[in-house]
This record gives sequence, structure tokens and C-alpha cells, in this order.
Amino acid sequence: MFLLAVAIIVFFIQYQKKLSAQQEEIRIMETNYQRDLLNASLEAQEVERKRVATDLHDGMGSLLSAVRLYLKQISPQKEAIKNEEILEEATYMVDTAINQARSISHDLLPTTLDRFGVLVALEDLCKRMQKINDLSVEISYPDTDLGFSKKQDLALYRITQELINNTLKHAGADLISIQFEELPGQIQLTYTDNGKGFTLEDSQTAQLGLGLKSIKSRAQLLEGEMHMHSAPGQGFHFTLHLPKGILPKKKEGTNSSEA
Repeated sequence: MFLLAVAIIVFFIQYQKKLSAQQEEIRIMETNYQRDLLNASLEAQEVERKRVATDLHDGMGSLLSAVRLYLKQISPQKEAIKNEEILEEATYMVDTAINQARSISHDLLPTTLDRFGVLVALEDLCKRMQKINDLSVEISYPDTDLGFSKKQDLALYRITQELINNTLKHAGADLISIQFEELPGQIQLTYTDNGKGFTLEDSQTAQLGLGLKSIKSRAQLLEGEMHMHSAPGQGFHFTLHLPKGILPKKKEGTNSSEA
């Protein structure tokens, strides 16, 4: 009996050590996963900052420099009609710079997102994408208020925006479909394109991998569960499941599906 008791105690101690080691291994994996997501989020922010800086420098900067050169050419010694032509061209460049400033501001934070919510903002984004790109973008969502908070609106907008950017940069697609569905206990976002597709291993490299890591980071902030499927020649399919129980309801009088 004594030997049996000792054996049980030794077994219990060994089991506890093994269990503790497994728990520590899981904790380390979770820590590394959180660190990778944070790094991906920071890298994505840095890429976005560089993009905005490039747009400001190469777009607005060059336009305003050209306006300055044009205005310096105006002189009382020149014919009035010549000065008017220079002024007209400078005015056109100023208008172009203003439109570029609005476009950059809209990309950073659309006014429709703050006023009407993510669904209307994405509908507006899809219309703009169709105007400037040779593709069709379809979006559908329920008429009811899905109850997203402003933080959730922003996260969902950035996720969908990144998905669209990846499609435009890498997929060569001519059709994008975005669908929000209200299911029992959850809300589902489905995104598909009919592009050339890729293997999931390839998504870990270059800009595509960075974009998907950023999407994963935002999905985790939403406490959502995401799934991706793609293969060469089969396009791209993405789903995000959001537990409906954790979504805080908006105050009365706000509706994300208002036009």
C-alpha cells in the first residue's frame, strides 16, 4: 500500500509538471501570437503613413509648387490676356489640389462612416471603386440596424478596405461581392472576388501577407472568427463571424443603413 501510494504521488507530481509545461507552452504561443498581431498592426499603420506622405508630396506638393511657378509669371508687363491664361491654369491646379486633399481625407476617415455607419460608408466606397477601376463591386446588407459601435464601424471598414486593396493590387479580378448577413446569434461578413487566387502559404510574403495580418489583428479586436479560402484560378473567399451578443446597441435615432 505504501509503494502504491508513493507511485500515485509520483505520477500526480509528474502529471502536474507535464500539465504546467503544456500550459506554459500555450502561454508562450499566445504571447508570440499577440506580438505578431501587434507588429503587423504597427507595420500596416506605417505603410499607410508612407502612402499618405507619398500622396501629399507627389500629388498636392507638386501641384502647389506648379501653382507657385505659374503665379510668379504674372506680370504687369505682360498682356492682360496672357496673365488671365496663367491665372486660369493656376486656378485649375488649385482646384485639383483641393480635390486631392478631399480624396486623401476621405481615405483616412470618410465622413459617411462617422455620420451613417460602416454599411453606408462601404456602399459609398464601392461606388467610388467602380468609377476609378475596371470592375464591378456589389454590396448587400439587411435593412435593420446591426448595432455596431463607432469602433466596430471603423474596424469593419478598414478590414473591407484592405480586402478591396488586396484584390486591386494582386487578384486581377473584375467582380467583388460584399455581403452582411444577420444570422442566429451572429453577424456574418462575406467577401469574395473572382480573381486569379493564391495559395495561403503565398499570403505570408510581401504586401499581401502584411495586409492579411492587419485584417487578422482587426478581426481579433472585434472578437470575431475569420476564415479564408483561395487557390490558383479559384478567386478569394473571406468570412468574418461576429458574435451578436457582444455588439452594443446604438442610441435611438441612429441607423447605419440610412442613406
